[in-house]
Amino acid sequence: MVEGKKNKRVIILGAGVTGLSAGIRYLDNGCDVFILEKADHAGGLARTVVRGDYRLDIGPHHLFSQNEAILQEMIDLFEKDELISFSRDAKIYFHDRFLDYPLTAKNVIFNMGLKHAFFTSISVVWTSLLKLFTKKKREVNFKDWATVNFGNYLYGIFFKPYTEQFWGVSCEELSLDCIPQTSKMSFAKTLKLIFLKKFEKESLSVAERETSLTLYYPIKGIGAIAEKLKKSFLSKGGKIKLSCDVSELITNKDGSFNIHYQYERETIVDGADLVLSTIPISSLTQILRPLASPEIIQRA
Repeated sequence: MVEGKKNKRVIILGAGVTGLSAGIRYLDNGCDVFILEKADHAGGLARTVVRGDYRLDIGPHHLFSQNEAILQEMIDLFEKDELISFSRDAKIYFHDRFLDYPLTAKNVIFNMGLKHAFFTSISVVWTSLLKLFTKKKREVNFKDWATVNFGNYLYGIFFKPYTEQFWGVSCEELSLDCIPQTSKMSFAKTLKLIFLKKFEKESLSVAERETSLTLYYPIKGIGAIAEKLKKSFLSKGGKIKLSCDVSELITNKDGSFNIHYQYERETIVDGADLVLSTIPISSLTQILRPLASPEIIQRA
């Protein structure tokens, strides 16, 4: 990401976990790094609000990554007594029953009732037989993935209504990229977890690790991650300016950038060799100069 960019001035939009982590990388590679943040605090959505003796996370978070190097790097930010470990136990309410999330074969067989277990099993077997005698279909959208991995029956009674309620779009329109990697289970993969009490960590998929192995959480709330990253970023010479409202991101002919932003009722213009944006794409398209096309703005 930053190889060959030493001594470059880098401006990062957004002081969330991504922006702070990237800023540390740039600093380690000899760059001059400046982060602009619209809010009055760092951390973005991975934030913990403190009210007296109580702490409240903005949304449910925990420490887990399919990249073990990244996970270890996050763990190393903390002392041992600053993290707690636990096994995931997320539930979805379905037909007066609580089911594990992500859904597993064990749930289907033992928790969804005899009728659903029977028809799901028949559907999965039928789908598996079809795959043996037909050309493999490329999975393009959520419906493709769900029907291939769990069968048409379970897709119809569970995945379709739940997913369309959550996302607000049809499963045929929902890209596979919108599905968290930790949710990409299959009936066949999770079936083995019913019978195998011991298994090698290396043999598990990311989704299986998510439902079977250890997750971590900072005792002072998920916002502690951003605070640790912020402390590391500043200690390495990085600079952060909060409560900034960026109005224009101008790309110059020589490939450099100028950024216009408001800070304490003053309009400031700053320059950079590189700009990294971690803000919402919908916000980024509004400040680009030259202007993004109407099509790009609409899609954002």
